[in-house]
Formats: sequence, structure tokens, C-alpha cells
Amino acid sequence: MQEFNEAQFLRQLDTALDKIRTILDNTRNPQFASNVSHSYHDKFLLANFLTNSALAAILNSLQLIGFNDSNVKQLKNWAETRTVTLRLSGDEKCTYEREATRVVESPTTRTTTVSMFGISGNISDKVVTKITEHFWKYVVRYELRAYQGNNPKEGILLQSRTCEFEIVTSTKNTPKPEVHIIPQKQTEIGWLFKNLTDDGKLAFRINREDGKTCHTPRRNAEVENILTNLRNLYGWSREILSFFKNLFQEEKGHAFDLNGMSADNLFVPVVPLMEKPTRLRALTDVDDEPQDQDQMLISEAPQETESVPHKEKEDEAGLSPRKKREKKSPRKSDVQKSKSVKTSKSESATTTTTTTTTTSVGQSPDWRKDLSIAIGGAPYDESPVFSIGDANLLLAEQKRVLKEKLEDLANLYPSAERGKLISVSEATLCLVAHHILLITQRYYDGVCSIEQMLRKQLIAAIGKEISVKDFNNYLKFHNTKLYRPEFAPKPFCYAIRRPEHYPEGLLVLEQQFDDGSVPDPIHTICQHISSKDFAIPPLKVPINASTNVVMTGDRYLHGWITHQFSGQTVGNLILGGRARQFSSFMLILGRMASGHVFEPKHAIILQNKDDLKIPIDLEQIPTPKEFEDAIESLSPEQQRFARAFRGMQLASTLFAVCVVQIKPQLEKLLNLPADSLTKEIKLTQDLMELFMKYQIPSDQLSYDGDTNVDASVKLKSVKGHVENMLQLIQKLKDRDLEEERQVRAFKDAEERKKNQVLMYSSLALDESECAMPTMSVRTASLSKSKAGSGFKMHNLFAREQRHAPPGSSSAALPPPPPPPLASGAPPAPGGAPPPPTGAPVPAPAPVPTTTTTTTSSSTPTSPPEIDILNSASQEAEYQKESSKEALHDDIKPHYDDDVEDGSVKKEVARDYTKIPGELDQKFLKFDEDSALRATILNPSSHWSKTSYKSLLSEPSTATLLASDQEKTTNAAYDLLDALSRSGALSIDEVSLHVVIASTQCFDKTLIDTVIQDNVNPIEKVERSSLIAATTIHYRPALELVEPDQAKRIAYYSTILPRLTN
Repeated sequence: MQEFNEAQFLRQLDTALDKIRTILDNTRNPQFASNVSHSYHDKFLLANFLTNSALAAILNSLQLIGFNDSNVKQLKNWAETRTVTLRLSGDEKCTYEREATRVVESPTTRTTTVSMFGISGNISDKVVTKITEHFWKYVVRYELRAYQGNNPKEGILLQSRTCEFEIVTSTKNTPKPEVHIIPQKQTEIGWLFKNLTDDGKLAFRINREDGKTCHTPRRNAEVENILTNLRNLYGWSREILSFFKNLFQEEKGHAFDLNGMSADNLFVPVVPLMEKPTRLRALTDVDDEPQDQDQMLISEAPQETESVPHKEKEDEAGLSPRKKREKKSPRKSDVQKSKSVKTSKSESATTTTTTTTTTSVGQSPDWRKDLSIAIGGAPYDESPVFSIGDANLLLAEQKRVLKEKLEDLANLYPSAERGKLISVSEATLCLVAHHILLITQRYYDGVCSIEQMLRKQLIAAIGKEISVKDFNNYLKFHNTKLYRPEFAPKPFCYAIRRPEHYPEGLLVLEQQFDDGSVPDPIHTICQHISSKDFAIPPLKVPINASTNVVMTGDRYLHGWITHQFSGQTVGNLILGGRARQFSSFMLILGRMASGHVFEPKHAIILQNKDDLKIPIDLEQIPTPKEFEDAIESLSPEQQRFARAFRGMQLASTLFAVCVVQIKPQLEKLLNLPADSLTKEIKLTQDLMELFMKYQIPSDQLSYDGDTNVDASVKLKSVKGHVENMLQLIQKLKDRDLEEERQVRAFKDAEERKKNQVLMYSSLALDESECAMPTMSVRTASLSKSKAGSGFKMHNLFAREQRHAPPGSSSAALPPPPPPPLASGAPPAPGGAPPPPTGAPVPAPAPVPTTTTTTTSSSTPTSPPEIDILNSASQEAEYQKESSKEALHDDIKPHYDDDVEDGSVKKEVARDYTKIPGELDQKFLKFDEDSALRATILNPSSHWSKTSYKSLLSEPSTATLLASDQEKTTNAAYDLLDALSRSGALSIDEVSLHVVIASTQCFDKTLIDTVIQDNVNPIEKVERSSLIAATTIHYRPALELVEPDQAKRIAYYSTILPRLTN
């Protein structure tokens, strides 16, 4: 069937409505359902009305091709036990008949004028063609049969015919195969007769008692089953039309109008119309209705009562909302019932006189009310849905136009007895097939129009078509009403700061939607454990194989429930970090390896208005139920393997971010009091540069004097160490620059000397070519240099030696370099540094004629010169020793167990690695839809970092690839190693954020989930949020939600009391 086209459907409905107005009384005003006020249950009644009308219309059509009362009853009996198949089969035969020759004269006469001896005349001639023709007898036999199961030979023969015609060819090659079996065209029709009662009446009804399969008037098991079978019937009808269309093309030269077989102008009694119940619509007696005895009509169905998928709660009076509506809307009087009974008796009398092909309708009061009242107790005459009497009138009109069409076919085509290929028999079969196509399509459009009506009404109620972002915003609003304030989800946006201090920066986890809007922080269910109130075990962070950094600080456990609709994205997840000017901190990304071990994967240092954005990729794993169903039939070994791998996947859902504040740790590292570096901006910047860029050991800069002195003395001492170190570094830089200048000057002199040698060689080559023209260039140049006859070269060298700069060499070979200095040896006299290893050593500069001597007493005080090589080796040795101690956990950082007021802190030691397993078990138990999937958060491979080179410079954005991320991680690890003295010093003021994500998945889009599945996604996400909240906060659900919300949830779900920690 074709997809629903609303514009085309409305045009067809307008045409049908004009026809229906000619059938009904002038006082009637049928309209499209959306233009009539009605209830939700009326939509179910309308779906029942459309289905029964479509089935009756199809059965009325099948009467034209051989279905009658006796075989319909037999087919119904067959359908109760086995399938019933309708099949068209046959064969084609082509045999040679005869050969004939005929002469064909050309219609054109050629006239020729001949003149001879003065006499002229005309000669006329024609072209005569002798044609040999071969005649073939082409016989087609087909039959239409209905049978039970897989036994077609014992079926019911509905129609059979053999037709033939001649095929003429110019050669004796057969135009058709001698024997060809027509491919069978069959469809199952047992479902059509299952909807008939024992007395041959249609009784389709949507079962609303089953809340799992019945969602909407369009989306339910009964309608879906009808649509599936109608699609098969639709395909069979198309095959029938295609077969006869190709068959008719074989008979060339016929004068029949094949468009006469079309059913486009036939009335289809399947229309989704309603009528405003402005008056008491009494039922029409059967005697007053123009009914045909061969007409298949809608019949009695079981009386429906209102039902909803969820159990309704009764109030104090013991009445449910449905019972209250029934009490307010009582049934009509017994007078109306007696009228209905009288009508039923009259119809029953008519039924007994029926003796033709199909059963007539037997109407009853219950049957009338079933299709004309709203489910839920409203009187039948108040429903806007068409009554059964109206349906019978429409079906009677269909029967009438079918009979008129048959009369037209009898006039257009020859009878079947004449044996022609095209006859009224084939035309009738094509007409029925085409009419069934139109009936099935109108039925599909009708039920789809009900769903489209629901969609438009929902959009009109809200005011717009809501998007995923709108749904996300509503959930934020909804959670503020659902949870108590202390347990409500909070934005993942945290200022990086010490208590009572200005923030150093910001950490945020936000969503970026595709509509170009500003990113919003995600809302997470958060459990905050403060280090001030609880004794939190320290966190170990292994930054390499030999160093474990110990960190202490606050812990944040986040539970994030996101949602995903089919074909709609929830936006990109971005982890952001922003540092303020003259501030710095470190971000470490990784996962929790065990209860108190953080496994780092990436790290980066942010400072001076750096803005980092890390896209986060979401990876979903199967739901617990999907996993259990998948491994159900595996072997025990395979199940253990699958469970082990799933355990690793669940552990990977613990995405963690560590925030390390650098300034407090610098104070601790340098033995300075707290807040000593708060206003020392330049000192802090210098310290960061020394640790990050030059990796200076902290022992060279820390205060190591009396601990009882004033803080200003300690700060002054550290400043002096920093200043001395900066002077030393500048001196080393100057020395390196001087060495580089000398090396470059030496290389320039060597290059000039080489150029001069090449110049002289070219001059000597010219002279040798004049004396010895047969000598090679190389031999001539060598002989002149050995014989000392290079006068010009000698003058060039002498001139070069006079103008050579100091420190350069004019000899052919430079003097040998001096022996290397020992490690720690003082530099050479005069302050000249030793040359770098492997570099050519220039000649010593000329000794000046005057010398100056100084005594030690007159030498000004200079910064102490530190041997960088010796310091590095000592620091490496120190790190090696301290790493051994940290590896064996001998060094345990000290944290206070008592609060300032003297009370003992409560110890908190929750193992975060067990939470994914707890959530998995709750998902399996409480996630009834098996739609909640654990989600792994992975940092993307492309990061974005915006930085400022100076205070007045414009921001520059760079993309950090995998190689850049590795460099930033190594730099951060180096700083972390320095701040912790290779694990010997614990790092305080560290915030650990652990995020556990889960995704509520929906199979359809947001609107389709509400309209087609009749599912409120708010309730689904709400349930998932409660499951996560009980796990994160470790409390029962009733303690987390507001009291009024608990009553609301208990109305439609029984999960709330069972959700405990």
C-alpha cells in the first residue's frame, strides 16, 4: 500500500462526502472526524467502524468472483483450524496450426508514359508481394481456487476458464513456449472469515484490555493484524491486475476499451466520518432500509467497556474515574431499548428469508450500542460515530454500484462462452482486484488519519511541535518539582576554588544542541562528600610505573540519565574547563580502577584565561535483559566469558575528572603558610615557569629555615631563591647564546675559506689547461698545489689571514680541541664556557697585552652557581628512593580525623566501582521496558583550546590532536611529580568528580513515541531517574521525592515503594 498522503486523502474524502450526502437524509450533516467534537474512545469506535466497513466491502466484492453462502461457511470452518489460501493458477500452451500464403498488392499504382514514332501511351503497374504466414494456437487456462492448509486439490473452485486465440508469425519459430506454467498467485484469506460469527456476521473489535498490545486506535494488535493481511491481499490484487494486463497485450488488434475494467469511479464505503449528535438518532428499522439480500453487512460485536492499561485508583467513595463518568451519564430510557429490540426482531425476520450468496445482518440493541456509543458509559445515541444503520446504507450503495458496473462490463466485453481471450469473466476479475486495492488503501488512509488527528491535536494543545531540546528543558523543570531540594539534580557546573577564596576557574559538563543555541550544563543527581565533614580515604593516582600520587579532597558522585529518540540527537556532550587570569589548575581525566585508585588517561594544565573544550563520545552497552536473553542459550564457558567482558564494560562507565588546584599545593611544597601566594602574582608565575618549563627541583626553591619565623620571612626567602634561580638561568642562557654565536662565526669562516679554495681551483685549472690540454682537471689542480706554484692561492691565504676575525682559524686545519672538563669543574679563565660536546672548538683568542688581577675581597657577591647536571642526577636518585617508598605504601599522608570543634569525623569509604553493578541489577529488576542502557563516556580525539599569549593579545584557538594531548599529559605529569615530590607529599584541595551515565532509549521519535506508542516519555525517564537516585544517594525513593509527587507516581506505577537503596 502507498504511504499516507493527507492532501490526497482529503480530496478523496470530499468526493466521498458528496456521494454520502445523496445517500443520507437532508437533515444529516456528516463531517470529517477532526471537525466534530468527540472523545478519545470515539476514536476507537471509529477504528472499529472503519475495519468492519472495509471487511464487509471486501466480502461484497468477492461475491462477484464466486463466493456464496455455502462456501463462505465452509471457508470459515476451515479458518478455525488451519490456513485458507486463495490461489490463481494455470498454464499456457502454444501449438503450430498451419502455414498460409497470400498475395498482397501494393496500394500504390505506378504509371509510366511511353512515346514511340509519334505515338504515346501510359503503362500502369503494381507491386505484388507474396507473404507466407505461420499460424499458432495459443491456449490459456486458469482457475481461481480456495483451499485449506496445503491441499489445493480438495479446495473450492471459484472460477475457471479456458480461452484461446491465434498468433501469426512470419517465421516458423514458436512465439511462445510450447507449455508454460503460470506462476501461482496466492494469498491467505482465513483471517477474513475469522471475524465472522457463527451466524455469518462481522464482529471486529479492538481489545483494549491488553495494555501491552493496545496503544492507540491505530497502534494495536488487532488493527496491525488486519493491516498486515490487507497488505498481502493488496499485493495479490496487484499481481492479478499485472497478469491480465500482460495477457491482454497478446491479443493485438482488439477493439475493446480496457479502461472499462477500472474501479476508480466505484463508491468505497470506508470513510472516517462523524456527525455532531444534535438530536436523538433513533435506529432505523430494517424494513425501512433498502438492503440487498446478497449484501455483506456489519453485525453484532461484543459490548465494549472502557479500559485503560493501568489500574485506576478508587477514591474514598469507592468509585473510579470511569465509574464516576458512568454515574453522571446514565443510559437512555427503556423506551429506546424496546425500540431497539423491535428493530432487532424485524431484522431477524428478514434474515430468515435470506437464501442467496451471503448472510444478511441481524441487528440487536447491544450491537447497535457497541458501534454507536463512546466506551465508558455514554449513551449510544450521544456518540458522533456513524451508526450501524448508516454503515448498512453505505454498503448497500456499494452493492448497487457494483451491479451497475457488471452490467456495463457485459455490454463492453464478450461473454465467456465465446472463448475469447478478453471476456466479461476476465473483466470482472480485474474489476474486483482493482476495487479491493482501493478498499485496502482507503482503510489504511482512514486509520492513519485517526493517528494524524491525534498528532495535530497534541501539537495544537502545546502550541508547537516540541523538539528533543524542549523535552530536555522540561525534564529540568520537572525534576525541581519531583525531588526534594537537597536531592534534586543540579547543573554540572563547579567553581574551582578554596573556601572563602575567589574562584581559580570553572569546570562544566554541558550539552551543545545543533540549533546554534548556547550550551547548557547537564543536570546530574549528585552526592557530595565534603572532606571537612567526613574522613575520606586518600585517593591514589599512579602517574607512572614507580610513582603514586596521593590526593585528598572532596568527592562528587554524579548520576546522569540522558535520553535518545530514534533519528534525533540529544546534542553533543562537552567537558569544559576555563581558567581565570593569573590563575591555574590541572585537569586529570580517567576512570576509577578500584575503590580508591584513580587511573589517569589524560591531563592538562590550564592557566591565564585558557578555555578547554573536550568533546565526549557516548557508547551504549546492551541492557541487562538484552544481555541475559543473548547468553541464555550459550554454554557455561561462553557465558562466563561474556559476563567477564560485561564486567569490564560496566567498570568503564565510571568516568572521572580530578581537579588539582596548583597554588595551595605550591604553598605546601615550598613550606609556606596558607594564602602566602594569594597576592604574589609575579612570584606564582615565576614558580610555575620554573617547575613547568625548566623542571627545577623544589628543594632549590623551598624554605628550609626556622619554622617559627614570621610568614613574611619565609616568603622573602622563597623570593630570593626564585630570583637567584632566574639569574642563573639567564646567565646560562647568555652563555648558550655566546657559544652559539662563536660556533656560527666559525662555520661562516669555514664556509668562506671553502669558497676561496674553489675560486683558486678554478683559476689554477685555467692555467693547467693552457700548458697541458690533455690533462684532466683534477690532475692539473693537484699537481699545481703539490709543486707550490700556486702564487695566487698563497696571496689569497695571506690576505685572508690578515682579515680573519679573532677566534677564527686561518690554517688549513683547526687546532685540536682541549680535553673535556670534568663534571662540576669550574669554567675556563676569562669566563669562556666549555664548548658543547661534539662541536668544533675554535682557536683561543689572542692574549691581550695588559692583564688585570682582582682579589677575592673586591669581588662582588654573585648568585651561587649550581651544577645542573649534578642537581638532576641527585634529584633522579631522590625520586628513585621516594618512589620505592610510595610503591610499598610506607608513606601515608596525614589528614586530620577531628573537626575544629573537636568532634570525630564520620568515616566514608564507599567503593565507586561497585555502583555500576548495583545499577545493572536495578535496571534488570525495575526497567520494565528494557530500554535503559549503561553508557560509557570517552574523551574524543580532537580537543579545542583557546589561549592568550599576552594580556592584550587576541585569543587563538588550537586543535589538540593525539600527539598534542600526549605532550600536555606528560607536562602535567611532570608538574604533578614536582608538586608531590614524586609521591612523597600528598596533594590537598583536589576535587574528584565521578560520572555514571545511563541512556533511556526510545525506538521512535519524540512525537511518535507519544502518538503512536501512547507512551508518556516523561514517566519513563522519571522512573529511570528514580532508579539512579536511590543508588547514588543510597536512600529509598520515598525519602527523595516530594510527598505530593509520591502520590502521583503511585497512581500509575507500583515501582516507587519497591525502590530502595
